Amino acid sequence: MVHNEQARVPVALVGAGGRMGILLSEALRASAAFELVGLLEGPGHPTLHTRQEVGRGRSVEIVADAATAFREARVVLDFSQPPGTMAALEHVCARKLALVTGTTGFSTEQIDRLRLAAESVAILVAANMSLGINLLTVLLKVLVPRLPDDYDLEIVERHHNQKKDSPSGTAVTLAELIQQLRPGDKARDWQCGRPRSQQMRSRQDLVVHPVRGGGVVGEHHIYAMGQAEEIILSHRAFNRGVFVAGALAAVAFISKARPGFYTMADVIGGSVED
Repeated sequence: MVHNEQARVPVALVGAGGRMGILLSEALRASAAFELVGLLEGPGHPTLHTRQEVGRGRSVEIVADAATAFREARVVLDFSQPPGTMAALEHVCARKLALVTGTTGFSTEQIDRLRLAAESVAILVAANMSLGINLLTVLLKVLVPRLPDDYDLEIVERHHNQKKDSPSGTAVTLAELIQQLRPGDKARDWQCGRPRSQQMRSRQDLVVHPVRGGGVVGEHHIYAMGQAEEIILSHRAFNRGVFVAGALAAVAFISKARPGFYTMADVIGGSVED
C-alpha cells in the first residue's frame, strides 16, 4: 500500500475553478494513479481560497500564486486561458516540471514560446484531448492525400455559447493539418467564415465555419465534396468526460517523458505509414 502511495504522480491544476478544472479536480482526487497537490486560479476568481479535500485528511487551497500551487508538483495540468498558461510556463521551466495544456487560442508567438521551453522540459499541447478527435486526425492523414484535386474541403464546428475562442482550437488544428496534406493549399491560408459576396468558391478555399449556441459540448465535421459524391468525417463529444480521460492519459504519459514537445498523437501512438 505504501508503494502505491509513493508511485502516485503529484499534479498541480491550473484553471481549477473552470468547467474543466472542476471535472479534472474530481478525477484526479478519485484516481489511485495521481495525487492532487496544487490548485491555481487567476486573481479575483470567485473560487480563490476555497479548499478541496484530497484524502488522507488533507485538503488543498485554490491560490493565485503559482509558486505555492506548484511547490509539490511533478506535472502541471493546465486548462485555463493563454495568459494563464504563459504565466505558469515560467514557473514550470524554473522548477523543471512537466506541463500538459489543453488551453486553446494560443498565438503563433505563444506556441513558439512553448516549443522553446520544450527544449528543457516535457510539454504536451493538445487543442482537444479526446481519443476520438485524435483518431480523426489519423483518418485525415489517410484520406486527404488521396482525394482528387477537384474535391472541396470545408470544416464546420459547433460549441456552447460560452466558448471564448472562435474558431475552436481543434478546428484550427484540423485546418492546418489539411493544408499540410494538400500542398496546393499551402499558398492560401484557411479562413474563418465566408463573407457575404458574389464570388464563386476558389478551388483552394478552406473555410472553417464556427457555430455557437446552447450547451453543445463540441462537434467537428470535415466535408470532402466532389461533383458526384462526398465524404464526411464527424466527431461529437457527448460530455466532457472524454476530455478528462484524455487529459489524465496525457499526464501519465508526460510524467515519464523526456524534455520535448508532444501532442496527443504521442499518447495514443497515432502515426500512420503510407
